[in-house]
Amino acid sequence: MCDAVEMVCLANSEKHGARCVAGVRLDTGGWLRPVSNDDGAGLLENQYVTVSGHHPRPLDIIRVKIGHQRPKYHQPENWVISGKPWALLETSLNERALLAINAALQQDGFIFGDSSGSIPKAELTEIPVMRSLTLVSPIEPEFYVREKDNGKFQPRTGFKFGGYNYDFPITAPKWREQARTKGIDSLPTAEDVGDDEEILFTISLGEATRNTKRCYKLVAAVFSIDSDKVISM
Repeated sequence: MCDAVEMVCLANSEKHGARCVAGVRLDTGGWLRPVSNDDGAGLLENQYVTVSGHHPRPLDIIRVKIGHQRPKYHQPENWVISGKPWALLETSLNERALLAINAALQQDGFIFGDSSGSIPKAELTEIPVMRSLTLVSPIEPEFYVREKDNGKFQPRTGFKFGGYNYDFPITAPKWREQARTKGIDSLPTAEDVGDDEEILFTISLGEATRNTKRCYKLVAAVFSIDSDKVISM
């Protein structure tokens, strides 16, 4: 069975050489992460590019073709794609998309259970998470680049949310490319966003690494929308 689902894209991030596309459904308001197989693998370019040749970006409204649900212990929102082409519907937000975004916007509390940067795999296999995707409006975000032991540059952001401090890596492709090509101190700052705009982060829980056996919390997308379109509780 193949279902056509309309969603507002809220992330198209890097995932082991492929992409992790995620967004909020316009019919139910729930999160959706299309994956390429039952193991939760990322999508190749020919699997997520639309029939018009468009690569989905945050705030695009797209129609995706999904087959069956395949929740994982760390990613309950996974649906395996059907293999049929996707379609770009709109590149500007309509009323349904704005309602979906505001419904998905987390207002307070911890991000995935606590203020740490990761969760042990053993803990998640015993008690799976209820969700692995969320949307937040960060307070005082600061962006920087960390040089890793392997010589690669990793873009990161430190920010506040719900009264807690966080520091997560950024997996958005353009941020990683800028960190790779321009290095340390190359990223923009929150001051680059206009006073009438609000920064939003799509945050995802990644797969457990082989070395640490922990699932890391990642900023999968950084984008902004007009402040008057965000409903604050």
